Amino acid sequence: MDIQTTKQPGQDWVEVGYILRPHGVRGELRVILHAPEEGFPKTIKSVRLVHPKHGEQSANVDSARKTKDAVLMCLDSIKGRDDAQRWKGSAIFVEASHLPPPEQGYHVYELVGAKVASVDGAALGEVAGFMDNSAHLLLRISNQGKELLFPYVEEFVHSYERDSDTLVVTIPDGLWEDEEAES
Repeated sequence: MDIQTTKQPGQDWVEVGYILRPHGVRGELRVILHAPEEGFPKTIKSVRLVHPKHGEQSANVDSARKTKDAVLMCLDSIKGRDDAQRWKGSAIFVEASHLPPPEQGYHVYELVGAKVASVDGAALGEVAGFMDNSAHLLLRISNQGKELLFPYVEEFVHSYERDSDTLVVTIPDGLWEDEEAES
């Protein structure tokens, strides 16, 4: 599943996930978070839905509960399965100020647009977004028109340098050997 995140300087709302599909008949939503390991914080009381066909809608969060692979969410403005189906595929935005402080010093959404460099200083491109492969997130790195996928796991992510907006990574042996052989 391809994940597009949004990072715009000075923006008060950030994208944290999307509506995968309705769940049940009462309007509950199955939501996929961009950073599932962070969960859906209880501090978030309202969201903004953005759909390419239906526009935007603000809603209060009535409930949000974690399942093994998603969050089941009820919003005050969505009544019934048909209404939930209408908003399928919508991006979910929350106010950045309502997010709790991140454990690693940055939120995952902040990485979109950041430069990526190896620990030895080699420029690898910039973060275009994320992809979820069920095991963990993959960084989508844009590099001169090519896309590289990188495992976003603690073992390979060295640091995020906010001042230079650079994610520093350790490249696992053999990660991109197939791409290099094709060139």
